[in-house]
Amino acid sequence: MQEDAPWMCQLSYIKPHWPYIVPAPYHAMYGPEHIIDPIRSNAERDTEHPLLRAYQNARVCRSFSRDHVRTHVIPAYMGLIKQLDDNLGRLFVWMDERGPSEYTIIAFTSDHGD
Repeated sequence: MQEDAPWMCQLSYIKPHWPYIVPAPYHAMYGPEHIIDPIRSNAERDTEHPLLRAYQNARVCRSFSRDHVRTHVIPAYMGLIKQLDDNLGRLFVWMDERGPSEYTIIAFTSDHGD
C-alpha cells in the first residue's frame, strides 16, 4: 500500500454458506449447549403471502427447521462466523498498525453483498 494514496480492498468470503464445512479449530468451538431453542407457533405458518408460503414449503426450509438438523448446522455456522470474525480482526489490526483505519470506510454486507 502506497502512503497517502487511495486504496480499496474487497473481500468476498464464501463462508458462512452452504456447504457448512468448518476447519479446525472452529469445528469444535460450539455444540448443542450453545443453541437457543426456537419459539415456534403454528400462527407463524398461517400466511397467504405467496413468497412466504413458497419459502415455508421449500425443501431447504422444511429441512432446516428440523431439530436434529439445527443441532448439527447451528454449531457449524457459529464456528464459521467465528472464523470470519477472526480473519476480519487480522485485517483491522493491520489497518490500525499501518494507519488506514483513520481514513477508511468499511462497508460490511451479507450474503451476496458484493
